[in-house]
Amino acid sequence: MNNSKLHKVLVQFSTSELNRLEKFHCSPYLNTNADLSKLLTYLIAEVKRKSDLPERARLWNILYPEKPFDDPKLRKMLTEALTCVEQFIAFEHLLKNKNLMEVERLKSLKNREFSSLYKANVKRARNQLNLDIDQAGELFYHQYQFEQTLYDLNDSSTQRFDQTNLEGILHRLDTFYITEKLRHYCEILSRKSFSTHTVVNPLMDEIMEELERADFREVPIINIYYQIVQLHLAPNDESQYYVLRKLLEQSGATLPQKEMTQVYQSALNYCNRQINNGKSHFLEESFSLYKQFLQRELIFENGQITHWTFKNVVVLALRLKEFDWAKKFIDRYGPYIPASHRQNAMTYNLAQLYFYQGKYDQVLLQLQEVQYKDVTYNLGAKAMLIATYYELGEYEALHSLAASFRLYLNRRKTTISEKRRESYLNFIKFTIRLSKLPIGHHEPLRKLLETIKSTPSVASATWLKNKVESKQQIAPIQA
Repeated sequence: MNNSKLHKVLVQFSTSELNRLEKFHCSPYLNTNADLSKLLTYLIAEVKRKSDLPERARLWNILYPEKPFDDPKLRKMLTEALTCVEQFIAFEHLLKNKNLMEVERLKSLKNREFSSLYKANVKRARNQLNLDIDQAGELFYHQYQFEQTLYDLNDSSTQRFDQTNLEGILHRLDTFYITEKLRHYCEILSRKSFSTHTVVNPLMDEIMEELERADFREVPIINIYYQIVQLHLAPNDESQYYVLRKLLEQSGATLPQKEMTQVYQSALNYCNRQINNGKSHFLEESFSLYKQFLQRELIFENGQITHWTFKNVVVLALRLKEFDWAKKFIDRYGPYIPASHRQNAMTYNLAQLYFYQGKYDQVLLQLQEVQYKDVTYNLGAKAMLIATYYELGEYEALHSLAASFRLYLNRRKTTISEKRRESYLNFIKFTIRLSKLPIGHHEPLRKLLETIKSTPSVASATWLKNKVESKQQIAPIQA
């Protein structure tokens, strides 16, 4: 029974949800089947106790000790129980979605022709329709449904030449449609960088042309999505980014939180692409966006911070030499990383901080504390150790670690991508070559620097180039 679909659903519920489910299925209005209630009451109690569920024959014996096992009947009851749980999930969703509730209430009044309740519910629905949702498009859809229901309610009493709310219906419908088309267009354009699948997107050209001349651009989310599209279509036109940044400053806080996260993430992705293309002034832009992420608590996912997001923020701060800020961020937000990654993430990022600060002895102490199970952390930690040994002049330790690191990479051809393996193998090769070149030997150092620059994939390439340039600038010691 532990592998049954019903059990897999129930174990995902919190205790409070299980308590509400019990009240739901015990309601005589919703369920008149006593056997079904008995079954669900038992299953809910076992899930609360985190107990393994018995197999079907044993379960039947617990529920009906004096009756012979009836497998078809029990299977039917389990199917009905799952249906009841699905109804509960839908009912909970309806209760939480106040916009949807108001629209559906109006529709039901229309169907029953309860005219005496009409005016009060229209007023309440108008007041309720707000941004307490995940996507602005959802709000516009509910507003469209509201206007359409209002039209239907008035249709029977409206004279042929009387003014109607048809214009409002069409405006809400167009606003909803354009918002959703733009949102999906942003996703299509974003996926082009890593997917070869072509998505047919009819009428998009016409919508973009309409947005150049119509008043829909006055809707904040439409204007924001339109600008994100422009970032994808003209990635080299930095002015498009600054228009988007201004729009986010003006209207970003008015969006639903989930949608606010998505549009800010689009701006961050653009900054990251520009940084990867060598435009270092976007480091400041990205850092500023992350600060807004923190201020508006967009960095959290279900109350937690992913260890990848945590690492990205720390690296950005370190590259800008914001060392005090980085340390405060690690201390304050580290506890929000899921427990399975928390120790590794905090240890690794503290090691990075010490490395950027030149506290190489602290780096060694920090990296010795944890054995990294995650491949990415493991690779990063080994590369950081090699760089640390170089900075300390511990070349024997460097060459020993480089040999074991190379062996580690060659033994994991199936678990580490070829491009990533190549980048770290190049890092090892160039660091060893650099460690063997004397200070001030300009021609060999120049050739090494050119080789690093012309090699497409090198881990820690910026650090390597800086170290080569440093050796070039230092004059050799005269005998």
